[in-house]
Parts: sequence; C-alpha cells; structure tokens
Amino acid sequence: MSDVQQPEPGPATAPAAPLRHGRAIIAGWGPVGRIVAEELDAAGVEVVIVELNLRTIERQASLDRQVVFGDIRDPDTLRRAGIE
Repeated sequence: MSDVQQPEPGPATAPAAPLRHGRAIIAGWGPVGRIVAEELDAAGVEVVIVELNLRTIERQASLDRQVVFGDIRDPDTLRRAGIE
C-alpha cells in the first residue's frame, strides 16, 4: 500500500472551463464568418452563428457551436441569437 493520498475531486482538480468575455453574433458561416468566429473564440468571446443553410446549421450544431436559423435582418432572429 502506498502512503500517497489521491486528491479529492473538486475545484482544484476539475478542468478549468474557458472564460468567456461577451457575445458576438456572426451573420453567416461563409469564409469570412469562419475566420471571425475562430478569432473571437480564441479571444474568449461567445459566438452565435445566424445562418440560412440547414446543412450548415446541422453540421455546426453537431460540433457544439451555437447556431440560429434565420435571416440576420429579422429582429426575431436577432432576439433568438441573444441580441440585447
């Protein structure tokens, strides 16, 4: 038997969740939207994608990205995306 104690699970041993600073709503998941989202994500900004292409929405949702179906010009879509 070993005298080494195993640390108890808790805040000191739990993996740290990334800190998030603000939210950005990205209009579309085209080449520019992807680049902007990657940069914002790396900076700790919560990213919500507004997209019309259902395949893109399904793919990004399967990657645990926040995606909202709709037209970025529609106030209801913006509310669902979390605009304040």
